[in-house]
Amino acid sequence: MDKTNIKNVAGEKNKELLETPESDNLDRNVFETLKNVFLEEQENNKRKYEELSDHLDKMKTYFDEKINSLKNNTHENFEELKYYLDNLNKKNKDTISESNTFQENIDAIQNDISKLKKDKEENTNLIKSSIRTYFDKMKNKEYSFYEYVFKTI
Repeated sequence: MDKTNIKNVAGEKNKELLETPESDNLDRNVFETLKNVFLEEQENNKRKYEELSDHLDKMKTYFDEKINSLKNNTHENFEELKYYLDNLNKKNKDTISESNTFQENIDAIQNDISKLKKDKEENTNLIKSSIRTYFDKMKNKEYSFYEYVFKTI
């Protein structure tokens, strides 16, 4: 058994020696294949990077356009808002002036009413004083009449 094992081991060594050039060739093929795979991957990555870069540029351009559009719309909306606010202020001024005119009319009426009340009080006081004076004169005449009558008697 020992002899057969030795023959087998020697036979395997011979086989290995025979297979070595093929193994080197296979190793070279594997390395070349790996090199080719890595080169292809590198090219794919470059292409993807360029595509991504182009896509990012397009997105930047798109967003710049949107931002400018929003700026323009904001300016237009601001102008429109300003126009409406100006009209509203104008209407408010008209309403305020109408309200002021109405308030002035009310104030004038209140002044007239207070003047009429004062005139009424003055007239009432004048009438009262006139009536007192009249009654006083009447009393004096009555007394004088009685005095005259009593003097003559």
